[in-house]
Amino acid sequence: MIKFVILRILMMIPLLLAVTIVIFTIMYFVPGDPASVAAGMYIVTDEQLDVIRETMGLNKPYHVRLGEYVQGVFLRLDFGTSYTFGTPVGPELLSRFWNTFYIAVFSLVLMVIVGVPVGVRAAVNANKAEDRISMFFSLLFGSMPTFWVALLLALLFSLILGWLPSFGANSFAHFILPSVAVALNGIAGIARQTRSSML
Repeated sequence: MIKFVILRILMMIPLLLAVTIVIFTIMYFVPGDPASVAAGMYIVTDEQLDVIRETMGLNKPYHVRLGEYVQGVFLRLDFGTSYTFGTPVGPELLSRFWNTFYIAVFSLVLMVIVGVPVGVRAAVNANKAEDRISMFFSLLFGSMPTFWVALLLALLFSLILGWLPSFGANSFAHFILPSVAVALNGIAGIARQTRSSML
């Protein structure tokens, strides 16, 4: 078991490297000028933009910048500097880690405590109205993108009903809508899988 886990972890390294290269390449060739973003709303001349590019290393060739970025990420865990804020990206990611962790945990709990009972009920009542209704909603929520579900939930429960906040992370109430939005797709999958396994 330990060898299997170690092997899986080692297999993640080339995958992470490939993903890093692909994302860097896409961001490198996407239209736009990071120097203009870094300048913000200030009106700057072309000479000043050239200085910003020189300072940020944006004037280096693609392969040089890619090599420096990959080396920084994998050897020093240095994710570079934010073009917008001018601060290191690593601490920015770390400051948001716990909010992401809470949403992941809450949504996982919702998936299990809702998805499994729904799947069991659907299997017990196979080919009956309850089963068809459950599978209809499972197919519906399984087909809807998470960002679209999140927008609908925010529109209904925040803007129309005013029950829950639509932004922020100051209390448990702030995590309800994003957790439900993430969980609905998983609930649908777990419900279908539980039903099939029981049948």
